[in-house]
Amino acid sequence: MRKKFCVLAAVLLAALQGCGGGQEDTGADNVEEVVENLFEDLEEEEYEEIRGQADGDSSTEALASTELPQWVSERFQEYMTEEGYADLTGTGMYEIPVNAFAQDKEISLENLEIRQEEENYEISGELTLSGQGGENTIQIQGSAQTDQEGLVSYLNISNMQEIEEAVQS
Repeated sequence: MRKKFCVLAAVLLAALQGCGGGQEDTGADNVEEVVENLFEDLEEEEYEEIRGQADGDSSTEALASTELPQWVSERFQEYMTEEGYADLTGTGMYEIPVNAFAQDKEISLENLEIRQEEENYEISGELTLSGQGGENTIQIQGSAQTDQEGLVSYLNISNMQEIEEAVQS
């Protein structure tokens, strides 16, 4: 009887340990997916989808007044809370690859690190912009938070202004 109890306790303990780490892994994985997708090159048809919505208006005005392209929700929505997704799309963070494509630049994200520190995830990495004018590497820094299910509820890239300026130059 005692042996059965010990085996049962060991199995239960192993199962509980497996459940406890899952949310942390899911949260880090979701933060990683969102950041990677934020700095992923567009395909031409994705860019044309944005341009088709603009139809003569400036891109920013058209995006603010119309539905988002399908690729935006495909890249971000499943990894984020409703509020986090609304914030990302409302601030236009997803426009980095759009602007890079318009400037004939390729973007690549290297050495991405996601570290959990208390309630936050700290983000760092290197973003490389390549175009006719050469190559420019920018250090990415930011933070993110997730909800109980590991969905990204908050994302901040602290040097987004620097990134936007480099994409536009």
